[in-house]
Amino acid sequence: MNLSRRSALTGIAATGACVGAASSASAHSAVPEMIDLTSKGKFNPPMEAQRPLTLSGLLLNQERADMILEQEKVDLLICSRFENYYYLTGHTPGALMLGYDSGIDFATLSAHGNGKPTMITSQIGLYFQGTSQSQLDLMNVEIVGFPADFQGFAELTDPRAIAYAPGAPFLPRRHDKDIETSSERYRHGLVAREAEDIRASIEAALLKQVVDNPLPNKTIAVDDHRIQVLLERRGLDVKFVDGERIIRQIRVQKSKAELELMRYAAAANAAAARAAAMSVRDGASFDDLRREFWKECADRDNSAHYMMIDTLMSRMSTGEIKEGRSFLIDCVSTFRGYHGDYGRTVCVGEPNRQMAKIIDALSITWDRLLEELRPGVKFSDILEKGRQLFKDTNVDVGFNVSPHMIGLHHSDDENVAGFGNYAKADVVLEENSILSVDMPLLDAGLGGTAHLEDLVIITKDGPELINDSSDRFIIV
Repeated sequence: MNLSRRSALTGIAATGACVGAASSASAHSAVPEMIDLTSKGKFNPPMEAQRPLTLSGLLLNQERADMILEQEKVDLLICSRFENYYYLTGHTPGALMLGYDSGIDFATLSAHGNGKPTMITSQIGLYFQGTSQSQLDLMNVEIVGFPADFQGFAELTDPRAIAYAPGAPFLPRRHDKDIETSSERYRHGLVAREAEDIRASIEAALLKQVVDNPLPNKTIAVDDHRIQVLLERRGLDVKFVDGERIIRQIRVQKSKAELELMRYAAAANAAAARAAAMSVRDGASFDDLRREFWKECADRDNSAHYMMIDTLMSRMSTGEIKEGRSFLIDCVSTFRGYHGDYGRTVCVGEPNRQMAKIIDALSITWDRLLEELRPGVKFSDILEKGRQLFKDTNVDVGFNVSPHMIGLHHSDDENVAGFGNYAKADVVLEENSILSVDMPLLDAGLGGTAHLEDLVIITKDGPELINDSSDRFIIV
């Protein structure tokens, strides 16, 4: 079989033509003809995505959150993990960004309050984050200082007394040596205003969230056991459930702001991966390729996370790009915390006959599986259908189909096992959920490895591809 560089760059239609050539000369039974969906406009690759500079609202899908909290009979959600804090507030906590995992920043959402999330942070944390574009008016803010009376505060045991104990602020001093910037004036005023009702400690701020909220179900969801330990010692008559599971249920359906971020993250990630792959030649090292991906991501304002090459993920792994070998790439980077995920087969020169058949079989399987992706379909349905579609190509190699949600996590799936363990739920696709379906070749000794992975938004009319999917393999 002869796959030319020109045919590789023309995308699916060219790949479909290659299928016919492969099946006619093969010892296997005929491979089904590929459905050219892109030429019909049904699954068109996205237009050049625009990089969002500001957001029109919070990332939080408030309507979805209200529904899930009511469904799960949760009165209050308290979060301290980076992604969950960011999801609820739209802010990136400085302490968590720097690796401090010491319970400084929290975000809460009440099922019975005013519909706004609450951001709990230090005065300095608020000063560092509080720009006029930070949308703080879309949430409640609680800032923490220190006890006005240290000894008296230490003797308190009643939750309400602790919550409302007087706090003392610390504000950046102001000098008249030069004119303050507009940012300095705004932030000082913001912190001064919030400091009029300041909490004496983090524990006080969290207890205030509990005592101020009606708790008809007496149920609080937390994403970290330490929050539970902190609150339980005050004898609260409540039960605690896994908040990570709850917030992942909420995030299954993306908000408008999240969809905007994901469209750019996916498009930029795929473009960076393809540009990196096209830059290497015979004799280049895996490290060369990874460095190119890191640079291409940076040029698009994405942050590279990893690049699997020829089934090797570690950045310490060594290898060399060799003429005549096909190898998979699986590339992940983020934009404003949201993940792009893109997989392809890279062919250095012409792929061998067996690899060409495998590449075509993956493409056929993905095109036909795309038609099945709509609201109401479960992960188990995707697994069964994907395996059957690949089996129908009569290409006898190890194949895996692995669906996963994607967003603030690479695998944004709901956990049904609870704290300390992980078991993926049989997730049901919903409108505005975002799906990845990994389809890697698992066998070795075939002259290469192969992969195909794109990201899609599930709409009521079917899937919307959000990265360029026109090239199902890349020839360099």
